[in-house]
Amino acid sequence: MIEQDESFADAYYKRANNKRKVDDLEGALQDCLKSIELDNENAMAYLILGHIYKDLEKIELSIDAFKKSIDLDENLQYPCFALARVLYDLKDYEQALKYYDKTIELYEEYAQAYINRGNTKINLKMIEEAIEDFDLAAKYYQERVRKHDFTPSELAELEHAVPYGFYHLGNSLYKIDKYDEALISYEKALKYQKEYPDVFFNRAYLKSDLEKYEEALEDSELAVKYYKKQNNTQDYVNSLSQRAWIKSKLERFQEAMDEYNELIKTYKDYIDLKDVLFERAYCAKELESYEELMAYCNAAHKVDKNNFKLYFWRGIAKYNLSLEEEAIEDLDKALKIDKNHNGAKYYKGLCYEDLYMFEEAIKCYDSVILSNEEDDESYFHRAKCKRNLEKYNEALKDINECLKIIDDIGEYWIEKAQILSFLGKYDESFEAAKKASELEPKSHECYHFMGAVKLYSQDFKEAIKYLNMALNLDESQNWTHYYKAECLRNLGDFHDALQCYEDCLKIANENTDALVGKIQCLEELKEYEQALECAKELLKLDEENEFALKNQNILMQKLKQQNKKWWQIWN
Repeated sequence: MIEQDESFADAYYKRANNKRKVDDLEGALQDCLKSIELDNENAMAYLILGHIYKDLEKIELSIDAFKKSIDLDENLQYPCFALARVLYDLKDYEQALKYYDKTIELYEEYAQAYINRGNTKINLKMIEEAIEDFDLAAKYYQERVRKHDFTPSELAELEHAVPYGFYHLGNSLYKIDKYDEALISYEKALKYQKEYPDVFFNRAYLKSDLEKYEEALEDSELAVKYYKKQNNTQDYVNSLSQRAWIKSKLERFQEAMDEYNELIKTYKDYIDLKDVLFERAYCAKELESYEELMAYCNAAHKVDKNNFKLYFWRGIAKYNLSLEEEAIEDLDKALKIDKNHNGAKYYKGLCYEDLYMFEEAIKCYDSVILSNEEDDESYFHRAKCKRNLEKYNEALKDINECLKIIDDIGEYWIEKAQILSFLGKYDESFEAAKKASELEPKSHECYHFMGAVKLYSQDFKEAIKYLNMALNLDESQNWTHYYKAECLRNLGDFHDALQCYEDCLKIANENTDALVGKIQCLEELKEYEQALECAKELLKLDEENEFALKNQNILMQKLKQQNKKWWQIWN
């Protein structure tokens, strides 16, 4: 038909449009230009020309063609809409908004135009107006669906565009911390597309930001389910990683760690390996699974060699595994990265303390306290170090500073009680231990120390009362049995004392103090042969033990005298 009548301009632009749809852009361009050549007042021809130039990425020519179409027919909404989209892609949002406004003015129920204008307003920070546009898009979409007023292609486009619009709006609101409004938008997106994994995925992060981790986990589970259904491996793996992270926030560290292990094993090519290895190590730290923590930090270091936390955590692991010297090496590496980190200094102090290098430990605690005068734990440990160095007055000053910061930890009061006992202030020491027992009534250590203080002050009957309370809580403490035995021996109750020494030695058979006490009781009970056997046992443990060496000959003499006496009786 065209070949027979080349003046038929409409046929050319219509054929041009069909060629554009099958990607014959050069053929489309020739036909469209021919149409305009035949009739340069045809707005539809310029509209199609604008689309062709856009597809050919000749954007300026595209804009000119759309504007010409508008000039030729100001009541035609489609060139306004098309031009607005081009301007939006160019990030010229002010001009894009102008043409979306014109589109909607010409066609009030144009749902896609409302969606696009809403996106434009988001970029112009016109959030409230954008929300109105998305709601209007949904309204007109529903009305036209009820009227069956869509072509199949329009319906397919809007079925995705409406929920996507609300999803995009939700993301934008989330980005500017408008969490409640974002949740409403996400809910609207799900109203129109129930299986929308992107919405569940992003909403899970939003709810995590609100610390609603149980709800976040529910959303993450749905994201996993629907990404799997879509056979989208990358997004599916991202959602698995998110789920593991949320479980760690819920302190379900073992489950999270197991999921990270599965990700590393099965989806190594799809994950951010550095991030997953780091999060796995974090879970091991929180579980106090120190062997795993050390192994996981080693693995993470292979892909992230300058990470402060990995050195720090590995130092913590080695400290807890009694590898103090290696721990100090890692903590020093951590401090090279962040020389002011108090946590690393504190753990370094703990390592030196366990190595009995109290002066070095004090330097670490000094540094922490210098930058944070409210660090009660550093005051506490510095007090312990000074006590071990017999600097009791300085230790007392530190533990008092510690208790000014926080006074409801029994361990701190026990430390004060110990320091006061070394200063010979037994009444004050007892009161400190009593305070500890009030804070921790189920603590064996509190009652043990109260009994020990009473023993030091030679109030043996009171001492036994508290030592019995300690043993009722924990019978496995050999020193509590020993102190009770000492009290009984000093009260002259040698039989019961002997039993307590034996109870002590059943728990710790190398306790030389208990062997000394046992020998003393046996001697008082005139059981010289048994006492002599105990002295020999003591010398096996400590061949230079002064008490055993001094009393061995005395016991032998007493045994001979006893045997002689019995021989005289029988003869």
